[in-house]
Amino acid sequence: MYAATPFLPLAGPLLLPALLLHTGAEKSLSSTCFTAVFLIINASCEPAARGRVNGLGMSASSGFKAAGPTLGAVCFAWSLTNGLGAPFDVHFTFLVCAGFCALTALVSWRSFSPSRSRPPTRTSSVTTTAASEATPARSAPAAEAESKV
Repeated sequence: MYAATPFLPLAGPLLLPALLLHTGAEKSLSSTCFTAVFLIINASCEPAARGRVNGLGMSASSGFKAAGPTLGAVCFAWSLTNGLGAPFDVHFTFLVCAGFCALTALVSWRSFSPSRSRPPTRTSSVTTTAASEATPARSAPAAEAESKV
């Protein structure tokens, strides 16, 4: 979606509907990428560490949200005045954004493919002998029915 942004003026009289569709799709896909990143983060750590890892991830995300627009504006201004031609012309910033989104999609696809293993879990330190020696509790109706027989 980012790579298509510079070509929107070619829509001519359909520019407004094209902008609406483009913006809706871009926001939806951007939110999906953001969610996928945090699903990957949650799947990469033990359940006991998820709070710390999510806090670190949110801090990093906030840092990139603060630095991203500034760096994007600098890259876009540079691409307007550098005179290098394609792909370093006005499309450069949009192609970089598209590349980052494609990279996120690829990592998400690889991380969530069915052949991947499940997230790490902490093994229990409880011994199985104590659990095997305990008898299962019977419900009141089952005990009542057994006493009638």
